[in-house]
Amino acid sequence: MEEVERLAERWRRFWPRADVPRMMRDVAARAAAATIAWSLEEVEALGGGEVALVCGARQGGREVVLKLQPRGHEEERSLAGEAVALAVWSGSGASVPLLGSRDAGLTLLLERLQPGRPLDALGMGGEGRLRTLGALVARLHARTPSSPVAVTGLAEYCRPWRDGLAGDRTALAELDALLAGSEDEVLLHGDLHGGNALEHRGEWVAIDPHAVSGDRHADIWALIDPLSPVLQASGEEVAAAVATYACAANLDPARAARWARMRATAEAALLERSERPSAADRAWATGLRRFAAVRAD
Repeated sequence: MEEVERLAERWRRFWPRADVPRMMRDVAARAAAATIAWSLEEVEALGGGEVALVCGARQGGREVVLKLQPRGHEEERSLAGEAVALAVWSGSGASVPLLGSRDAGLTLLLERLQPGRPLDALGMGGEGRLRTLGALVARLHARTPSSPVAVTGLAEYCRPWRDGLAGDRTALAELDALLAGSEDEVLLHGDLHGGNALEHRGEWVAIDPHAVSGDRHADIWALIDPLSPVLQASGEEVAAAVATYACAANLDPARAARWARMRATAEAALLERSERPSAADRAWATGLRRFAAVRAD
């Protein structure tokens, strides 16, 4: 399948020690098994997935999505957290409905969202974008379970940042302080941006959560993703933008700003250390550094 070949190239970059041909065979076999188990018809790859094979299909009279995360690498547990998060958020209307799961949460059956347009496609202004994403984050946080769930913890999620920040004692100390002072822990999306917020019957719905358990103020990806209006702002504009998002997301602006600066610093360092960063990545890293240098609290 052409789409699996495309994804295989990504798998080789992300997990260089993995047996990619075996991963390809496994995904194909699981897709066939899920098609039979869930009585799916008209299964067709949709494309666009970062690491997962995403297919449109029909089950009876409804349109569904079959999503298969790859197995055989060190991030299996993290990817399996998506099924856990979607189950927790079930019924909230804030996330894509989970219809079924197999293979320890790595094969998912999801409702197909209608019309399914991403927020990024609407050309919404910067303030409206931040308010919309912040409000969606708040809706997700409101459904945090009362007991622990099997997802990645925030300290573990931040571990790759330490590689990028190696040698930056100030940044590492700030990361430790944020983790040590973490309170009001919730189930975080971790990757909510305008491409992961889709329109569904007049509401905004989240897809593709990273699923992380930790301080709610760390759920700030909307402030620093490549299309964030904050990265083009400066001075008082940055503070106003952070406050707009924090207010909508029910976060303390000062703590949200600290987490945003922390992650911006880490992401910029990782981009700068990559072997062949694209022009877009270099521009993003510049914006991240600019944001991290501004006191927004």
